[in-house]
Amino acid sequence: MVRVILNPGNWNQGTRSKIRIVRKIRRWKVWLPVLIVIGSVAGFLVFACLSNPSIRVWLNPDYRSQVLRFGEILWLTNFAYFEEDRSGFEQLTEEAITGMAKSLDPYSVYFPPEALKEYYENTNLKYFGAGFKTRQIQEEIVVTRVNPGGPAERAKLRLGDRILDVDGETTTGKSVQDCLRLIRGPAGTEVLLRVRRLSGEIDTLRIKRSQIDTSPVDDFWVDANGNGYIRLAEFTEKVGKEVGKALEVMQKQDMKCLVLDLRDNPGGKMFATVEVAGFFLSPNTLIVTTHGKLPELTLQFRSKAQKQRVEIPMAVLINEKSASGAECLAGALKCHGRAILVGEKTFGKGTFQQLFPVSHDSGLHLTIGKYDLPDGSNVNEKGVEPDYQVPCDPESVDKLWVQRDRQGIIDPDEFKKLFGFSPIPDPQWLKAIEVVNRDE
Repeated sequence: MVRVILNPGNWNQGTRSKIRIVRKIRRWKVWLPVLIVIGSVAGFLVFACLSNPSIRVWLNPDYRSQVLRFGEILWLTNFAYFEEDRSGFEQLTEEAITGMAKSLDPYSVYFPPEALKEYYENTNLKYFGAGFKTRQIQEEIVVTRVNPGGPAERAKLRLGDRILDVDGETTTGKSVQDCLRLIRGPAGTEVLLRVRRLSGEIDTLRIKRSQIDTSPVDDFWVDANGNGYIRLAEFTEKVGKEVGKALEVMQKQDMKCLVLDLRDNPGGKMFATVEVAGFFLSPNTLIVTTHGKLPELTLQFRSKAQKQRVEIPMAVLINEKSASGAECLAGALKCHGRAILVGEKTFGKGTFQQLFPVSHDSGLHLTIGKYDLPDGSNVNEKGVEPDYQVPCDPESVDKLWVQRDRQGIIDPDEFKKLFGFSPIPDPQWLKAIEVVNRDE
């Protein structure tokens, strides 16, 4: 056997170079996957940061500069302001955010936690309360409606009762909205009402609060002459379903014409407005076009087919408190020649907002765009003009509000006994009926 002894010292330079290359390749085989993983993760993080506006904004030197500027003022005010109970960091920040939102336009609002909760309740027409409506009549808070089967009815609250105080707090000098805040509260808790009956007797009622669901369709009916009437309080998520149910009943009652009452309707959700339009317009009819800073907010909203679509003559009642979605629907029906508008010029709100939940259980209700009617016009600060101008003085408006909530009380003497005045004619309704029957 011949043994070959390799002496490294005898290797030539080429062999040593090959071995070094092999060793480098082996090291790269180990580290290359690690570097790929690290690079991928780093790339993902960079992409995530750049695609997230709340993180990407920190790359903007102007933003960083203004944040530092605000921080300086916040610190200085907290440090030096002489009233300590008014200069806490949280309180100052809340005030600054509120002022910033308020400075933009009338509809951009910062909601602290309690205000945000109330906003959700009002938007969804769902809240915890006693289940009745009131109106201010001659400086008194008068019960004008009691929800059937609700906690107020079970506690024997009656139409015409005057509410004197809520949980020991007088209603004198308070608005209906002030009283509403006192009456609402957590489910299962109780509210104590002291009321004066029509007989003059003073009663104390203990009402257990519960969840109150109200319909966006305030009322609907068809009279003996085939005149249909439907009143919408607001455009909420369930308005389409409720309108469909009402129209189905009304169509079975030989309805010959329809009056849609949008007076005092503040609007609501845009998709709900478009959904309701589908009951009165052909499918795929343009209702509204929206525009905003963000490209995705430039959209066209068109009507969709509805099973209960009506094609009979139609009028829409509007007034100075008809706003936003109500103006959108009324304006679209007018633009397409589908309905005649009767009443007073609308409020003039041609912008739309979005609620952004933010930290500390708060929210920012921010104007993000505007909407145009099918003819390209915008109603902001202009309103929608009626085809027939029929004014209504403030005193008559209050009385008509009460009349619309009277729950079937027809006898004038009984009505006057309950509410302190005799029923009055509704000039806008009468004009609408005259017009739609003339055009039938």
